[in-house]
Amino acid sequence: MIARGGVLALALLLAAPAPAAPALRLHVGAQLGFPHLIGATALTTFYFRGRPRFDVDALWEPSNRLQSYSVGATYHPADRMFFLGARLRLMQLAAPWGRGYDAATDNHLGIGMELGVRPTLGRARRVVLSVSLQGTALPTATPQQQWLFGLNVGVFYTVWISRPTAPGG
Repeated sequence: MIARGGVLALALLLAAPAPAAPALRLHVGAQLGFPHLIGATALTTFYFRGRPRFDVDALWEPSNRLQSYSVGATYHPADRMFFLGARLRLMQLAAPWGRGYDAATDNHLGIGMELGVRPTLGRARRVVLSVSLQGTALPTATPQQQWLFGLNVGVFYTVWISRPTAPGG
C-alpha cells in the first residue's frame, strides 16, 4: 500500500508542469566604478525561451564634480550572459547645486558603447552581477574630455518577475 502511494506521488511529481520561464525581470541595484565612483540603477531584462535577450536600464551616477544620468539598451548575443550595448548619457561637469555651475557649459549629451557580462547568482537567480567596460563620446571643445572610458561593477536584486500566461488563462 505504501509503495503504491509512493509510486503515485512520484508520477504526480513527474507529471507536474515546470514553472514557466520568466518573460521579464525588474532589478534594482548599485554599482561602483571609474570614473563615476557610485551609481544607482533600475534594470529590466527581457527573456526569450528562458534566456536573457535584451536589457534596458536607467542609471544615475551622482557626484559633486562629474555627474551622469543615462539610459542604456543591451543585447545578449546567443542569449547568454555576455552583452553588447549602447548608452545615451547626460554628463554634468559640475553638479547643479555646486558653486559656479553653468548649464550652458557644464551639460553635455554623449553616446557610447558597452561590453560586459551579467551572470545570475544563486539557485533562485535573483542576484545579478554586472561587469562592463564602456566608452562615451562627448561633444566638448576640450580634447581631453571628448572621450570618457569607464569600468563598472554592479550588483542587482530582482524585485519583480513576470511570467507568461497560458493562452485563454
